[in-house]
Amino acid sequence: MITQIKTLEKGKRLLERALSELKHQNTSIASKNTEQESLISNLNDKTARLEKRLEIAEKI
Repeated sequence: MITQIKTLEKGKRLLERALSELKHQNTSIASKNTEQESLISNLNDKTARLEKRLEIAEKI
C-alpha cells in the first residue's frame, strides 16, 4: 500500500511538472501570436496606404 501511494505521488509530481511546462509553452506561443498579429496589422496598414498611392498615381 505504501509503495502504491509513493508511486501515485511520484506520478502526480510528474504530471504537475508536465502541466507547468505546457502552460509555459502556451504563454510563449500566445506571445508569439500577438507579435505576428501586430506584424500582420502593420503590413495591412502599409498595403492600404500603398494601394491609395497607386490609385492617386493612376489618376495622374
